[in-house]
Amino acid sequence: EKKELLAAEKAREMELQSWNGYTNTHFLQNELEAQAAELVYATSRERREALANRLKRIAQISDYNNKNVAKNRRTVVFEREWQQLLNYLELRDLGRESCLRPVVEQIGVPMGHKLVPMTLVYLAEGAFKHGDLLSEPLHIRIGLHHDRLDIRFRNRLPLSPKHVDTLGSGLTVVKRRLELAMPGKFTWEAGAKGSHFEVYISIDQSC
Repeated sequence: EKKELLAAEKAREMELQSWNGYTNTHFLQNELEAQAAELVYATSRERREALANRLKRIAQISDYNNKNVAKNRRTVVFEREWQQLLNYLELRDLGRESCLRPVVEQIGVPMGHKLVPMTLVYLAEGAFKHGDLLSEPLHIRIGLHHDRLDIRFRNRLPLSPKHVDTLGSGLTVVKRRLELAMPGKFTWEAGAKGSHFEVYISIDQSC
C-alpha cells in the first residue's frame, strides 16, 4: 500500500512538471505571436517603444516561470505571483486600444499566502483571449484572508465566441495544476453568469 501511494505521488509530480513546462511554452507562443502581428503596424516611434516594453515584460514573466519550473516549485508566495499579474496587465495595456484598463482590487494584506505559480497570469490571459474587454473592463478581485486566498475574475462575454479551448489550454490546465499541487485545498467555480463569465477560486491557507 505504501508503494502504491508513493507511485501515485510520483505520477502526480511528473504530470505537474509536464504541465508546468507545457504552459510556459504555450504562454510564450501566444504572446509572441500577438506581438509579431502588432510589429507589422509599429510604424511610429511611440508604437515601437510600447512594443519593446511589452516584450520586456513577457521576458520577465517567462524568467519568473522558468525559475519556478527549474526548481520544481509547486507553490509560490502571493507577492511574487501578484507582481507577474501586474506585469501581464501592463503589457496588455501598453499602447493598445482594443481593451479597457482592467479594474483590480486587493482586499487585505499578504500573510504568507500561497498559490500555484502563473495561476493569476493564465486566468488573465484567458480573459483577454476570450472576453469582450472593449465594452467592459476585466474585473479582478483578490481577497487575502487569514485562512484563505480568494480569487475572482469577471469579464463580459463576446456576442460570438472568439476561440475554442483545447485540452491543453485555458481553464482546464489551470484547474488541473491546482489539483496536482494543492489537492483538497481549494474550491473552484467557473462558468457563464448571464452576459458575463466568472472564475472563482478559494484556496485554503490554514496549514
